[in-house]
Parts: sequence; C-alpha cells; structure tokens
Amino acid sequence: MASVALARQKPQGETAMKALTATIVAAALLSATPVLAADALDISKLTCADFTKYDDNNKSLIMMWFEGYYTEEDEP
Repeated sequence: MASVALARQKPQGETAMKALTATIVAAALLSATPVLAADALDISKLTCADFTKYDDNNKSLIMMWFEGYYTEEDEP
C-alpha cells in the first residue's frame, strides 16, 4: 500500500487573521517612527533659557552628553 500524506488545509479565517495581525503590527511600527524622530535635540541651538525649562532628568542627560563629548579619550 502506498501511503499518501495529506496536507493540512488552513481554514480561511486563520489566514485572514494572520494577514490582519501583520498589517496592524506594520502600521503601528510605521506610525511610531515620527514620534521617535521628534525626540531629537539640536544641541548647537540650545540656549540657556531652553535648558532651564527642561526637567531635572533631561538636564542630567544633556549634561552627561556634554561631559562625554568634551572629555578627552585619555582622561579617566
């Protein structure tokens, strides 16, 4: 007797649900991109008045960036 492997057929709804899920995930990822770009800060245009308006956490991050930028490579 020859054995014949039967392929499991996916129900129509399962395939449609996977396509819908993939579309929703792709749309969410693409819509989040402009929000991430809005967080960029141009340090060359930062004024003292702008700096004082930031909360303490953001001030610390900016100061940490300045320290890293201006520290020489061989300094501890």
